[in-house]
Amino acid sequence: MSPEYINKGIVSTKSDIFSLGVIIIEIVTGHRDYPDDTGTPSEEFIEIVLHNWSQRNMIKKLSGVSLEVDYQQIRRCIQIGLDCVKIDRSKRLTISQIIKALHRPESADPSNIKGVDRHQSEQRQKKTALLRIRVIFTTVVFVVLLKKRGISQESCMNFKEISSISQKKCRNRKKFPGSKQAPSPPLHSPAAPSNTSGLLPTDRMDSLFSPRCVWVDGPIIVGAGPSGLAVAACLQEQGVPYVILERANCIAPLWQKRTYNRLKLHLPKQFHELPRMAFPDHYPKYPARRQFIDYFEHYAAKFEIKPEFSTTVLSAHYDNTSGLWRVATTSSSSSAPANGGGDMEYISRWLVVAMGVNADTVVPDISGLDAFDGKVTHVSNYKSGEAYTGKRVLVVGCGNSGMEVLLDLFNHGARPAMVVGDAVHVLPHKVLGKFTFELAMLLMRWLPIWIVDKIMVLLAWLVHGNLGKLGLHRPATGPFKLMEKHGRTPVLDYGALACIRAGDIAIVPAVTRFGKGGQVELTDGRTLNFDAVILASNVPQWLQGNDFFNKDGYPKTAFPHGWKGQSGLYAIDFTRRALSGTFADAVRIAKDLGNIWRGETKPRKRAGACGRRCISVFW
Repeated sequence: MSPEYINKGIVSTKSDIFSLGVIIIEIVTGHRDYPDDTGTPSEEFIEIVLHNWSQRNMIKKLSGVSLEVDYQQIRRCIQIGLDCVKIDRSKRLTISQIIKALHRPESADPSNIKGVDRHQSEQRQKKTALLRIRVIFTTVVFVVLLKKRGISQESCMNFKEISSISQKKCRNRKKFPGSKQAPSPPLHSPAAPSNTSGLLPTDRMDSLFSPRCVWVDGPIIVGAGPSGLAVAACLQEQGVPYVILERANCIAPLWQKRTYNRLKLHLPKQFHELPRMAFPDHYPKYPARRQFIDYFEHYAAKFEIKPEFSTTVLSAHYDNTSGLWRVATTSSSSSAPANGGGDMEYISRWLVVAMGVNADTVVPDISGLDAFDGKVTHVSNYKSGEAYTGKRVLVVGCGNSGMEVLLDLFNHGARPAMVVGDAVHVLPHKVLGKFTFELAMLLMRWLPIWIVDKIMVLLAWLVHGNLGKLGLHRPATGPFKLMEKHGRTPVLDYGALACIRAGDIAIVPAVTRFGKGGQVELTDGRTLNFDAVILASNVPQWLQGNDFFNKDGYPKTAFPHGWKGQSGLYAIDFTRRALSGTFADAVRIAKDLGNIWRGETKPRKRAGACGRRCISVFW
């Protein structure tokens, strides 16, 4: 694992090159148990590598035959390995440079590696060893990186094909009697000669191992909203690396860019706290939109969470052949060309979907909507009712957002109406001096959910009376059971019911179709005219080839186990408990991944053993 990944959690396109260098050094020396000593200088480490080479014969382990190997060739392999594990990732070799280095003529200069013996073998043995070493190491480079990239065998050549092509090209190499070999330039030098006589054409290698493909040791988190930030902080506590992909250019974009100005939290602030950081004491019980955004920004700064911004996930699918998640993305940031272009593929064993059900703007499929002459806006793009003063506005969708928008439209002089196609629970904002959700959570500590539902419905009837007369019918299932089963959050009344009773806000049934001239046909046969329509519905769309979510965008697995799927898939903020459930989901996901991570990275029990990552401490 590269040092920039271990120390700072930075995902680099050269991280796999670092791992390759470690593997090369281990293969050459036949030794894995290097001392975990951060004070060991690099020269001493080189001495250790050379000593281990002298103790064990790498050729016997790889080919099963005994060969006399020229130290000049072993020196070259060690140099390549060391150049792959440089602390500065920009100075590490590329695949093309490794292939060219293996096939360059030998340098007449002595090695720049301290302590290498100058023994020379006979000419015939030296040529044989040269060809064998090049075949073996090129094959190892190719196979190891195929495994790291997760490329299936159907899309590339297999091991035997590589070896046969390699040996054939080596036999066909032309020799010129009396020609002198020029000293080879450094491996990083751009002036290094391009030698086309080799094991595989470098353009073929470059096409297979594009720098736009990134291996992620830990999970890939999609979304830098409250859920993604919470998971990242908990993973950090567990010591698990990660990468966050965010299509916007800021954290919590849903709150920063797609919420209306008058928004306030519907629950007390303690129900919206993220793990490991409470709200400031001076915040009110119901923080406003700007205060909530400031809380997220301070949270990201405290835990040094740095998402990959302006990175849109195009698709994510599980590759059964490699057992890995492959996430295709495109970047719109100004730095994209410098990082190898706008398109990138991230590969990992784990995928965490942290976008929530409100992340994607989904327009409901209603006949004639495209032909509607008025303004059509999604609720995620709604900011204020100022632009709708004096207009007839239809709000499609009866939820907390719909109720808030209705009240805001009325306060700005609009004439709003709301489509209520299904039964809905409307609860008072406060009851018995307690906030409704706060009281419900308190009761559920001791009572089953069905009893709590009975109590809350009774209290709502005492406060609001029979809402069926207003066109707001209650479902047969209780409010919190409905939330658990179908993800439908009860609506809290902040004053909209009084406007409905007074006739200032109209309630209409479901829409049959939209027509020209602002006409809207309803299921009861009426046709009304409106100047604008505001839509409120969302379902996640981009996750492909997975049956984890149902048609409504929620996990099929019932609460409280909807946070974990199959094949390393996790989901947060989908367990039907709004932001109040993010804390528990994040902790569960991080603990599960932390247990897996510690189980796979713990040191071996034999004395002196340590993981592959220990090599990075020598630089």
